[in-house]
Amino acid sequence: MTSKTIDKEYIGFIIAVAFLTVSCLSCREGFTFPPVDNGKGPNDNGIRNRATQAYFNPGTIPITAATFHSIGIYWRPEEGALNNACSVEFKVSGAETWHWAQDLWFDASTYERYGLAGSYRGSIVNLDPNTTYDIRLTLDSGRTFTITETTWNEDFNVQETVSVPAGTVTFRTSRGGSTEEGYIVYDGGGAVIDVNGSGRIRRGPPDRDDRTGLVLNPDSGDLHNIIIDHSFVVLRNFSLKGATLAAILLSPDVSNVVIESMDISNWGEIRTDRIFGNSRAAIELTRDNTQIVIQRNIIHSPRHSSNNWMQNRSTVNGPGEHPYGPCGIGLEGDVLRDTATDYLLPNGIWNIVVRYNEMYTDDPVKFFEDGIQGSPPDTDIYRNIIRNVVDNALELENGGGRNVRAWENYMYNIYNAISTIPVYIGPMYIWRNISDGYDNFGQAGRARPYKVGGDTYSGTWFERQAARGMHFFYHNINLQADADDGFQQSDGSPLFMIVRNNIVLAQGRSVRGCTSPLIRFSHNLFNASSDVDNPGGLEGYPQWASASGPDGGTAGGWYQLASSSPGFGTAVRLANFNDMFDAPDMGAHQSGTGRLVFGSNAVFIPPPLPAVRGPRPEKLPQLE
Repeated sequence: MTSKTIDKEYIGFIIAVAFLTVSCLSCREGFTFPPVDNGKGPNDNGIRNRATQAYFNPGTIPITAATFHSIGIYWRPEEGALNNACSVEFKVSGAETWHWAQDLWFDASTYERYGLAGSYRGSIVNLDPNTTYDIRLTLDSGRTFTITETTWNEDFNVQETVSVPAGTVTFRTSRGGSTEEGYIVYDGGGAVIDVNGSGRIRRGPPDRDDRTGLVLNPDSGDLHNIIIDHSFVVLRNFSLKGATLAAILLSPDVSNVVIESMDISNWGEIRTDRIFGNSRAAIELTRDNTQIVIQRNIIHSPRHSSNNWMQNRSTVNGPGEHPYGPCGIGLEGDVLRDTATDYLLPNGIWNIVVRYNEMYTDDPVKFFEDGIQGSPPDTDIYRNIIRNVVDNALELENGGGRNVRAWENYMYNIYNAISTIPVYIGPMYIWRNISDGYDNFGQAGRARPYKVGGDTYSGTWFERQAARGMHFFYHNINLQADADDGFQQSDGSPLFMIVRNNIVLAQGRSVRGCTSPLIRFSHNLFNASSDVDNPGGLEGYPQWASASGPDGGTAGGWYQLASSSPGFGTAVRLANFNDMFDAPDMGAHQSGTGRLVFGSNAVFIPPPLPAVRGPRPEKLPQLE
């Protein structure tokens, strides 16, 4: 991860925004923010922590946030308006040819308390790591602004490698690195840390208070295998077993961490009032964790299972309840609330990359609650394998969906593939994901690839507010009609959504609900009836190229359409998503490209940029 190059005017602007944001909002919310770094802080972002994470208030100078393959953009020019579109062009610095990205979305709706209403936001995707890009933003009214941003470097600067032996107690990092000196690597070399004799632990009281997030059972054995207490740390090559709660925990205020090549199993505890496992992920963040990379980990065989929606967590014959059990990766962190309003407060988790991981259970009667929980702002989630889930493979919730990007994930034997309830900041980008093997676990009519909505959500977990953020679904596919519905709304309709070039198969309806006038479906392949119009779309089933199609959960990597199939070569062109292909296909796997590889052996190589600059892409619809 590399720091960006910024001029003095930019630094001064950031400092002013940080000071005003913290000064005003800490009083208004009744919450004291931690100190803010006025300059280059330990997470390389100039300012940091909660004030940055959720109150990322752009001004007349654009702000950017990079990952390996994406750049998020924020801008609030004085001329900003719904009818004044903002085009985006980019090129590798030093190159001559500019390329189009998708227009920034103009936010005319988000709640003012986020400091984002009236701003343009969006992402450039499919970028190369460790590459400097020039980015040109242009309003229809004529104003233009050019900025430069560098994507993260995949080659981490290592200061020292520390060999860690096997053990039977919690291991904690002893020191970290820095931007200047590099990372401290803690390498287990395959060492086993089994903290509770492979899970033989004493049962205690409920593991966590739902409101405060405090752990309540410290006498139930070692809670974690590894606790990361320092920034600029790489943790790799351990076999972790027996944790009472999460196997790996990041302490608050820790940033710039890489967690890779772990084998994690047999974590989690049965709560005293439950007959299933607790809601605990194998890897968990807490708060103020930024620029975290979680990659190439095998997370499997949790100690206990989750209940499904038709099972009771406490009583064998009780009514069904929300699933509650082990999860793969927890990005939500500690839940912080304003005591007066019960609103969620920003917890400082943002700018995360989760890639090339595998999550599964190897017992046919054990299941995950969710695969990946949470979607912190400016986060990328891609090329993961997620299986055996009774709720959501990707629960992209509790983060507002602000420049969250999820692509090319493989999901199998699941209840829902992707849930986004609610996207209340946005925009969120979901493209080229593959799902199959749906099971409604007895709750008929509810298994679906895409659970969206939240406009009428009235619970206490989220913000008690409308789903006012935009999300884009492009080129996704569920491989056969084994889901009950395709897109299905829950807790009201989503407000802003654009859905194009997907292959959506279902037993019931391809789209159920989602009838807000601010939603646009077009150019999708549906097999079933739908509650929405689908201009430019097709009806029918995909026909697969030789050796492509459903693969029984093996993540085989071939999902291309035959040349005779509906949707072959007929997708609508989308700048930065498919304009590098002469005739883009509907669905997730473009004909003529190589095998898709997921999980611990995967490498994502972005498709090449278009050879020549094309015409300006279609503007985003004016939705308000």
